[in-house]
Amino acid sequence: MNLVKILKDNKQSIIENTVSWIQLTYPSRTMEFDKCTRDIGYIYDAWLYDLENNSTTQTQSVTNKFWKRGTSQLKTTHVELLAYDYINTLINDIHPSNEIDNLVSITKHNILNPPVFATGAFDYSTANRINTYNWTDQIPDQVLIDDIIQGIHDFVPSKQRIVRYNIRVIPAYKMPNLRQKIYQGTKAEPSSPDSRYNPQVLAPYVIAIAPKVTLAVPHNKDYLMYEAGVEIGLAAMFISLAAPAVGLDVGFCACIQNEEDMIKDIGISPKLYLGIGYKSDDVKYLCPVYNKIVDIPGSDYNQKPSIEEYVKYV
Repeated sequence: MNLVKILKDNKQSIIENTVSWIQLTYPSRTMEFDKCTRDIGYIYDAWLYDLENNSTTQTQSVTNKFWKRGTSQLKTTHVELLAYDYINTLINDIHPSNEIDNLVSITKHNILNPPVFATGAFDYSTANRINTYNWTDQIPDQVLIDDIIQGIHDFVPSKQRIVRYNIRVIPAYKMPNLRQKIYQGTKAEPSSPDSRYNPQVLAPYVIAIAPKVTLAVPHNKDYLMYEAGVEIGLAAMFISLAAPAVGLDVGFCACIQNEEDMIKDIGISPKLYLGIGYKSDDVKYLCPVYNKIVDIPGSDYNQKPSIEEYVKYV
């Protein structure tokens, strides 16, 4: 008997049986049983993929999502562990399988333990792509920065290959006056004397990106600036994923109050800065304007809406 075919034929009944078991046995565990059904289905499909391809990679990838940046997304793990044991029993009652036993074991291990990614893997890059606010004194090798910038040129799409932006790579760690000017221009509330600044730009390297000045053609400026904004976003996201792939961290800053004043220093009027370096876990830093230790910006201050609120399948 073909195990994959058996599992496909029995998928719906196994998942429904499992969710019903959770409802009856642990009724207070969750009220979102549709999501429970969906999530078990994701893992079940990962098992099918790995069985068909004699691998474990899809199970590893999907179950890594029990964790987000080192934090478990489950309030408790007891019911989840029992649920996958229950599924394993249902499958083995139909067709005993050491392969399924192994995939269930991986699933349970990843429920309990943070994922271990290979440096450079896409999952590693996305899991480590955070907005960094504080930096160590370690200076990245310039070759790493050069490779990221070369990657923009080689791989980032551009309409008609025009490239509608200019980039400046700033080794801020050895240009203290320019670093101070960049930082002073990132005051969050210019009208407030006590407003915070944005320490993302205190990284060893700062990448400044601006629309090409030549795009400011009066009769078509709005559309050209729109195109430039799209392309700047593509380049910035490439940087933010490429940097973690080589062990670096990135901080975004679009709060720039002195962009026109920067032209004489770096030749462009930046719309976006990306700090690149090595993240510090300190929650405070020395503000070079106030010359005192202050808190880094609260990364959890603003929360995204739920994915269902803004994503719909047509």
